[in-house]
Amino acid sequence: MMSRTRVLFVSLAALAVTVMVSGHAVAAPENATGTRVDATSLSVGDCVTEFEWSETSLNAESAWVVPCTEPHEYEVYASHELSGSAYPGAFTLVREAHDLCVREFENFADTSHTDSIYDVFYLYPSAAAWRTGDRQVSCMIVATTGPVSESLAGAGR
Repeated sequence: MMSRTRVLFVSLAALAVTVMVSGHAVAAPENATGTRVDATSLSVGDCVTEFEWSETSLNAESAWVVPCTEPHEYEVYASHELSGSAYPGAFTLVREAHDLCVREFENFADTSHTDSIYDVFYLYPSAAAWRTGDRQVSCMIVATTGPVSESLAGAGR
């Protein structure tokens, strides 16, 4: 029962959180630390403290990246380049991103997603970003118990 709720929550959250570069500035989050990077340029191994969200939509525009030895709540553990020329739609992307990220979770965390105290979060391209060639899905483990100051690779919990 818990994993069903978790999967539903993550899927609905991911539906609302898509990656898009909108071309307008947004204010940095309060207390943001680290280096600001475009959300579409996150790489495996990046640890993230905050996201900057579009003022006009629910799209992540930037992320604040820190060394994994500093407090953070997100860690990118997998990245996938999707294919196709036509935008498949948010529902299809959520399903595909979820399946990809959950499948990779166990390889990274050394435990299944359903048995872990951590959660899965992912960013995927919006329709506008897809038109500009963005096909990246970024899979992140989320420290749901609060910030951590280490990589969660092989956490086993």
